[in-house]
Amino acid sequence: MVIICSLDMLLFKVILFAFWMPSVIAVNQSETEQVKLIVEVENMVNLNGKPIRIAIDKKEGFLKDAKPFEYAIIPCSVAKLSHTFDLPKGEYAVSVYHDLNGNEKLDKNFFGAPSEPYGFSRNFKPFMSAPKFDDVKILLNQDRKITITLIHP
Repeated sequence: MVIICSLDMLLFKVILFAFWMPSVIAVNQSETEQVKLIVEVENMVNLNGKPIRIAIDKKEGFLKDAKPFEYAIIPCSVAKLSHTFDLPKGEYAVSVYHDLNGNEKLDKNFFGAPSEPYGFSRNFKPFMSAPKFDDVKILLNQDRKITITLIHP
């Protein structure tokens, strides 16, 4: 009787493991699965070859001085350009600015407002302050293309 119960229990554990393990593998794969984000930037008027800087951040690093989660620096010589990023699935915010003087930072005026062309995902237009992450976040759970129209101060 003890041997039969042990065999039944062993069979139960094998069946349970067989059903449980694929769900664990699926969760781990989705956390690391890469998808493509194509960022198009339009409305460039100064085609001087100075760089467009695209920064992609998660909530923790959004608009902080630290290095962004992912970024690209692209010379501007056309009125519309695009760049493709390979990213893990998740929520991101995209910020862009045209570094007209090549000093590697977004210049601001006396009041702290940008003095160089800039833009955000969801084409959010800030009013009186920088946007919050939730204002500009995008969900990236499959390949996606977004277009950001630069705002000229």
